[in-house]
Amino acid sequence: MSKILVSLVSEQTIPNVELIKEFKNDIDQLLFITTARMEANGQDQWIIDAADARNIPLHKIVVNAFEPSDILAKLNAYPFSQDDEYIVNITGGTKLMSLMVHSFFQNLAHTQIYYVTGQNKVYLKLYPIEEGNGHLTMQHRITLDEYLKAYGFEIKKSVQTCAYSHDYIEHFLQKFMEAEDYHFEAIGNLRNLRNKARKKTVEIYDPQIGEFLDDFDFIPKIKGSLTKSEINFLTGEWFEWLTYYRVKNDLQLDAAQIGLGYKLFKGTVDNELDVLFVHNNKLYTIECKTGITAREYTPDGKEKIRNLLSEIVYKSDSLQNKLGLFVNASVFILSEIYQEDGVTPIQNLKPGLERAQQMNINVFGRKDILSGKTVRELLNIQ
Repeated sequence: MSKILVSLVSEQTIPNVELIKEFKNDIDQLLFITTARMEANGQDQWIIDAADARNIPLHKIVVNAFEPSDILAKLNAYPFSQDDEYIVNITGGTKLMSLMVHSFFQNLAHTQIYYVTGQNKVYLKLYPIEEGNGHLTMQHRITLDEYLKAYGFEIKKSVQTCAYSHDYIEHFLQKFMEAEDYHFEAIGNLRNLRNKARKKTVEIYDPQIGEFLDDFDFIPKIKGSLTKSEINFLTGEWFEWLTYYRVKNDLQLDAAQIGLGYKLFKGTVDNELDVLFVHNNKLYTIECKTGITAREYTPDGKEKIRNLLSEIVYKSDSLQNKLGLFVNASVFILSEIYQEDGVTPIQNLKPGLERAQQMNINVFGRKDILSGKTVRELLNIQ
């Protein structure tokens, strides 16, 4: 008697990974009911890789997802045994696939049918009906890397440790909030250095930068010089680390659940994310910006200020569509985004904020970041 986990494969791969991880130690085989399109896209292999199930024998039934006669014929043709035990996950696939698979497997002697809700690690036992409400809680959680692999992404990580303490970065935030114009000019000069520097260490001759470092209580590793990593930190990476620390501490995440500076690759497309984490098997992404304007110059030398909010929102929306139904995307900005009434957008930000609302992307400004609210409260995490 074999124990076989049956999964319906579709674009939403996480529910399949979740139940494979939940039952992996108890099953002998995997059976994927899939389609030619899912096969061509590689979803089947993404699921196996994310669940680390390469050593479990895998069988497949490839069906026409929208043709009931084909689904039934393929199921009837497969050598199912009344002696085997079947654990059936009907969360994926099309509605038609789910209905027909549910009906078919009820006729086998040893069948359990489950549905993954996508909420708070809860899954439902739909068959056989037992006393109680059938609500079960998963004992295994999805790591951040597993989640991303389940959607076919290759991952390249920046250094996942910070040279500065959480307390110092909170102190840096307060200094940033009190900064004068010459401090921001120094940061601009540092950005120019960052973009032009070819060496790992850059000597600092600019007295404005020196004053900025003193005022922000920043002590370089090498006196009179800054490393590239120090320049990156000073020109904005500090805010990413601040967000990372706040998320990790508030939600009590371990290192496998949160990342910073991930580059994601799929085919010819690559994306870079500031902070991302998994909580209760849901993915959250946060773009971190110390400001949302960029100074540019026209061909005739005139200065032009470009608003970046719409671009940031577009990037978040584009990636959100590739990472499943339950992604929570946010943008943290250290600029004011609303007028004093807290409701009316600052005029040039209105289009970006409206687009964010349409795309279900949360945008938090300076007032929110400094409000004292926890990340859990800001993101409404239960």
